[in-house]
Amino acid sequence: MANRGQLIPRGEMKWLVRVYLGRDQEGQRQYSAKTVEGNANEARRELTKMLRDADTKVLVRRSTQTFSEYLEDWYKTKIDVTEQTLNGYKYLMEHHAVPAFGARRLQEITPQVVQAFYSDLKETKGLSPRTIRYTHAVLHQAFEWAVEPGKLLATNPTARLKLPKKVNRPPTFLSAEQIAAVLEKTRGDRLHPLRHLLLHTGLRPQEALALKWADFEHTKNGVQATIVRTVVSDGYGHFSVQDATKTEGSKRTVSVAKSTWEVLQSHRKHQAEEMMLAGQGYDRQDFVFATRLGRILDRTNVAQRWKTALRRTGVTIKARFYDTRHSHATTLLNNGVDIALVSKRLGHKSIQTTLSHYAFLLPETDQKMAETMEQAVANAARRATAQ
Repeated sequence: MANRGQLIPRGEMKWLVRVYLGRDQEGQRQYSAKTVEGNANEARRELTKMLRDADTKVLVRRSTQTFSEYLEDWYKTKIDVTEQTLNGYKYLMEHHAVPAFGARRLQEITPQVVQAFYSDLKETKGLSPRTIRYTHAVLHQAFEWAVEPGKLLATNPTARLKLPKKVNRPPTFLSAEQIAAVLEKTRGDRLHPLRHLLLHTGLRPQEALALKWADFEHTKNGVQATIVRTVVSDGYGHFSVQDATKTEGSKRTVSVAKSTWEVLQSHRKHQAEEMMLAGQGYDRQDFVFATRLGRILDRTNVAQRWKTALRRTGVTIKARFYDTRHSHATTLLNNGVDIALVSKRLGHKSIQTTLSHYAFLLPETDQKMAETMEQAVANAARRATAQ
């Protein structure tokens, strides 16, 4: 008790009772302390209780931090995520959690407070189960750090809460015929080259928007694009380029079809004309897809233009801008391309990621392989008979 707990007189019949909890990540000593009014025996009883609570991991250091203040400290610990992911965390917290209980002290946020928050997100704000579950995942991470190593909370208030059932969004993608129709009907549109590249390469939209002309290289087999950067959002409608892709596997080289390269070359000539017209006002950052002044495109606006293109074409399915990537992958898989090769082209971390997205196509692909094998054997048998 002498090493871990202290009784410090603070006046007549007043004591500071303090228990040592260890050191934080910066090596600073951490204590849980409280003021006790009474005689020395009463103070010792309180110290004994606090030591027992420390042994059972329910004693934490007292803090006056609000949840909003705590979040700013927690964000600084997230060095293991990309800037885009962290901006997504901040957006969810600032738009939903902070308005609900950001002014409360950390210790005042109970499971009941958080559960009521989730109910409000569903009933009042009408957020989807997916968004609520993602918000919960971020909150769980934040509070978990407050438990350990922060030692600001004894337990995580998000543990064992009820969440809306997970609703799996049905896969949405364009068929090869729909891809051809979209590209034909929107020929001449300013964003036609971008759509052509996306549908023929399966790049993530944020990767395509960050491409520079210097990323393309001619090889003996054709043209290849090296993917080394991505466009990130701050969650508030502002976009910037980050010199890092989503995962290590995302940094890759992707072959570009001849037809796509021809479209891009025509686009480059038009871009050069815009550059001449703008003169010194053109921001020469070498972006393949840019505004008339050379600046990065607004991804939200580009996505909206994608919806307009689908309506013009007569495509009625609600395919998101990101579904250009799924459309590319499903077309390859439906035409017998090995899923491992598709996974590499998409820049997935592992083939398991690809399987999780496109497993529904495998029965059809497997059937095609059975038919191919059957046909190959039948052809061999006919050749043998003819001899």
